[in-house]
Amino acid sequence: MSAKLVKLKTLQIELTFNRILALGISVISIPYILRNCGNGNYGLYLLICSISLFLTVSDLGIGNGLVNEFASSKAYGNQKGINEVLSNLIVFGVLLPIVIIPFALLALRVVDWMSLFQFNLNNKDTTTSLIVCFTGASMTLLGNIALKMLLANSKDRLYSRMQLLISLLTNMGLIISSTNQSPLTGMVFSSLVLPQLIGVICLVLIIKMDENLKIDLRQFSIRIIGKLIVSGRVFLFLQIAYIINYQIDALLIAHYLGPVEIAEYSLVLKIGSLPFILVSAAVQPLWASTAYLIAQSKESEAIKALYISLRNVMRFSIISMCLFLLFGAYLIKHWTFGQIDPSIQLILANALWIPISCAMQVFGMYLNGAKLYKFLLTSMLFFSLSNMLLAVLFLKFFSNLAGPIWSNSISSVLFFIIPAVILKKKRLNYKKGVFYGTKKN
Repeated sequence: MSAKLVKLKTLQIELTFNRILALGISVISIPYILRNCGNGNYGLYLLICSISLFLTVSDLGIGNGLVNEFASSKAYGNQKGINEVLSNLIVFGVLLPIVIIPFALLALRVVDWMSLFQFNLNNKDTTTSLIVCFTGASMTLLGNIALKMLLANSKDRLYSRMQLLISLLTNMGLIISSTNQSPLTGMVFSSLVLPQLIGVICLVLIIKMDENLKIDLRQFSIRIIGKLIVSGRVFLFLQIAYIINYQIDALLIAHYLGPVEIAEYSLVLKIGSLPFILVSAAVQPLWASTAYLIAQSKESEAIKALYISLRNVMRFSIISMCLFLLFGAYLIKHWTFGQIDPSIQLILANALWIPISCAMQVFGMYLNGAKLYKFLLTSMLFFSLSNMLLAVLFLKFFSNLAGPIWSNSISSVLFFIIPAVILKKKRLNYKKGVFYGTKKN
């Protein structure tokens, strides 16, 4: 095994351990938050968090494109390009809230929230929470620059520790705010605004500590921002697809079954997603590592890292699926002090989703790092359409709370897993972001 792969494996273990600590903080805090604020307020809180993610597309895909942008510049030693991009990102990140928040406030008056999601805007706490939600979502780009820079520069340990700190402070804020008489606003602030504020502080510290970073806000150029938007357009589409696939569930459940049902659905999904979250931490370096290796014309090493990660992840996910089937319902009922008693249908749907979601995460990290956009765009397009239509079908005609999970699993297998396996068997060659077959070009 090469030194690069040994280093990657060691890093994956440490990142997974850090993610376990972050999950432990969340697992301990959620029952107390739920007991303090009740299922209704917790369901509204989760619904507002889902709405905020739809607003994060205001960064036009630049946020998720930063990893490749910085990693490529680092590979070619282009420090001037890094400084230029960073200066423009800071200005653009400051301008976004100024532009987005007024439009969001207008939506409070124009949109019929009660018909859509059974929101009562006569409740001051709910209205204020939506305003806080809009503010946090508009700050996403600015708050994530520091984390993306660390990830692109392969400083994954520091990146993981920052995430751990954010998780600790966020959950502390949620516990404290959930004890208030009107808890919703404080909980939304802790989840959506506080992490962005921490990210901004970290960005300032990184700029101060790194002598190579020279920020000149006068370098702001519409041409550079336009170029970044063009280079990030694929990530914008993937971001929208991700939101549709994994966050529209709460909106659909609120529309068809009511916000209170979101609490049961989300908490079962949270426990069922623990293996996926651990896997995402373990394979996190695969994205930047793949981008770096391919930039150095070492694609064979990148593919080898993919296969090793996939094999280990599938072993872990199958064991996790069996454990969740056996003990999931019992653990969730006692974990929430009896407030949530999940049905067998919801447990079964989440159990089957575990290995599917884990496999998707591994392939997704590699494909993003390798800039293999043709497959990603095509598969995610069909995946998103299928997932949304099936979720509506299950909820509208069967009133099945497990429906969105079944739709995720079916769409994932048909439009991502199976095509990815076929492409793997055909041995893809990569050149200038285009897929080729087995023949040499």
